[in-house]
Amino acid sequence: MLIRSIEEKDSQQVIAIKNSVWNPYNSPVYDRATTAKDLERSKEARSGILVAEETGTILGCLFFNPMYPFEQGTHVVTFWLAIASQNQGQGIGQAMLSNFFPIALALGYKKITMHVTGGNGSAIKLYQKRGFKLEAQLKGHLIINGVPHDDLLFTKELEETDA
Repeated sequence: MLIRSIEEKDSQQVIAIKNSVWNPYNSPVYDRATTAKDLERSKEARSGILVAEETGTILGCLFFNPMYPFEQGTHVVTFWLAIASQNQGQGIGQAMLSNFFPIALALGYKKITMHVTGGNGSAIKLYQKRGFKLEAQLKGHLIINGVPHDDLLFTKELEETDA
């Protein structure tokens, strides 16, 4: 398996994975399907998309960008991780995070912050295993199909050992 930056030829596979994996139950920021225009945003400064690829097949993708648009928050990055359903539980997410951490450090980020829906147990386990800590639990902040769900904020302070 190779983890690398996205290339033009990967676009349709990446869009298909992200749209098949993400939904309101596992993404607190889900609002619509991903399009090619969304991939263009990855070309903005300090943003990008990593893919896990094996013999031409994209197994997963990790989108990252600054968490905040203002100077006081330029040290914080956020990301979205999607692994194709048939490839989940095989260590691909862990490998992608291991490749992402040194990239984030090289881009000047010092902290990673991201949202996780309270019921997304597999993501919570993965992030905790990779050193993320629960920083905030926003109870009932998400209403999904009429049912309140918690929005969890996980963070990781990047260290030189992550490089």
